[in-house]
Amino acid sequence: MDLVNVISDDRQFDRLPPLLEELKKYQIEHKIWDACIDKKTVLESITESFRRIIQEAKDNGLKRVIIAEDDLMFPSDGSWEYFLKNEPVQYHVYIGGSYIIDNRWVYEPPLVKVESWVGNHLIMVHESYYDTWLSSKPNGHIDTEQSGKGDFYVCFPYAALQRPSMSANNKGQIVNYNSVVPKEYIYKG
Repeated sequence: MDLVNVISDDRQFDRLPPLLEELKKYQIEHKIWDACIDKKTVLESITESFRRIIQEAKDNGLKRVIIAEDDLMFPSDGSWEYFLKNEPVQYHVYIGGSYIIDNRWVYEPPLVKVESWVGNHLIMVHESYYDTWLSSKPNGHIDTEQSGKGDFYVCFPYAALQRPSMSANNKGQIVNYNSVVPKEYIYKG
């Protein structure tokens, strides 16, 4: 089953409704997880939110787990199916879209092999990577903290983007990371 585990921060009440509409439209099964908000720092809270889901996947013997943040958006019809059908045969983390554009990487469909990524709006973590992820430092950026630790692939063109919204990582400022992504890097169906 392709269950999407959605981390939702109910203090940012405007983020979840548009995602729920998309999940319904594309008939995507999901489970909503309350974001951890009780740690000393935002980064520690984000890290803990992801750890809880990965720990549950490990405890339940899941081969892989799909995690989304509540600012996830699909750029076009068919994006979800494109993401699923291009899951690598072997990987540690498979990413729906990234905000690192590196000219050393080969950007060709359907996958880009990367050393690191920015953006956990839609990721798939393989069971072979659970322990590595769970051993990450609690106070780093959980995406860039993985840099160089495994085999990472980004779906290309990007099947997932972050909806412009307030960012806990940026002191509550509204951010639109999509402005750095070339239009041809975004899946159009």
